[in-house]
Amino acid sequence: MTEVDDFDQLVAHLRTRLEEADRLVVGVDGACGAGKTTLADGLGKALGAEVIHVDDHLDKGKAAYRQAVRYRHLGRDIEKLSRQVQVLIVEGMCLLEVLEEAGIRADVYVYVQRLRRDGSWADELVCDATLDHDWMVKLVDDSVAMWRKQGGHEASAEEPIGAILDRETIDYHFCHRPKDKATYVYKWTRPSF
Repeated sequence: MTEVDDFDQLVAHLRTRLEEADRLVVGVDGACGAGKTTLADGLGKALGAEVIHVDDHLDKGKAAYRQAVRYRHLGRDIEKLSRQVQVLIVEGMCLLEVLEEAGIRADVYVYVQRLRRDGSWADELVCDATLDHDWMVKLVDDSVAMWRKQGGHEASAEEPIGAILDRETIDYHFCHRPKDKATYVYKWTRPSF
């Protein structure tokens, strides 16, 4: 795994990889709001690549992200486009699991790690697999309980989508350790392109 904090440096790494291969499928993963779409679109422009957003392949009627992915449709689109273009970028949450379920493998894997201005990891409480899993889930559960209490929501009220995504992100990071498996970890505090 190589840590990169400069957009142009990441583009240079990917161009080097492209010189060694006829085609390249690049996966871009990270937490909700980490900057995956911004990075993928920027890489697409810099490399002349097509970009597939997993969010465009979701069944909007489902709350849980991984349950909402239309895997066959996504896999078919990736297979088709990867034969037509030299570089294809696929971005989305829980990407290792999503691509595996769709029967696809990325050649290069970029994990987006959003940093606070002080350099600490902004998404640590849902993405750091070195923290205690049960403690992290309890934080989410406690925030939902506080939301219900402060807002007068009944215990049977539908859970906020943020809590569902947080739990899913925690579980995904503990099961798959995407940051550890990344070819490149792109660390940023602001868009650099």
